Amino acid sequence: MKTKILGLLAVALLAGPVAANAVVVTVDSQEWQVTTVTGTGADLIASLSSQAWWGNKSLANLFNDAVGNSLGTPNTAFGTPAGPFFAFADFVPDVRRIAWVAFGQPSCSVEGTTCGRLATVSTTWAIAERVSTSVPEPGTLALLGLGLAGLGLARRRKAN
Repeated sequence: MKTKILGLLAVALLAGPVAANAVVVTVDSQEWQVTTVTGTGADLIASLSSQAWWGNKSLANLFNDAVGNSLGTPNTAFGTPAGPFFAFADFVPDVRRIAWVAFGQPSCSVEGTTCGRLATVSTTWAIAERVSTSVPEPGTLALLGLGLAGLGLARRRKAN
């Protein structure tokens, strides 16, 4: 019994970490893991401006549509619940007003200031990381093999 538990534990550990409150979406034939961060635009501008959709409202809309309401509606905009903001431009640098799109909200235009979010307001923003298709390390395969061997030995011992 102990061996079975250890084998199951080894398999669970091999599954790898997944960010809490994350969703994997496909945009332009690429897989992306989208998560959220909360903070002011001023504090997060380096992260926000490094996103794949920064400077490209159309791409921000594609990500927004792919995520939908999978990450909930942590923001409020224009008096209604909104998904995480996909920031795509800092269009009034003097004031740091950040343009965004979000699930449940009409699309905004960079020219208007009504779609901007002051960088001093704490907000939940979308952050994405490309999902890589990695090859398991030899150590991982060895650990899996040991777990399976342990299960096999336990079964053999029980049969005798």
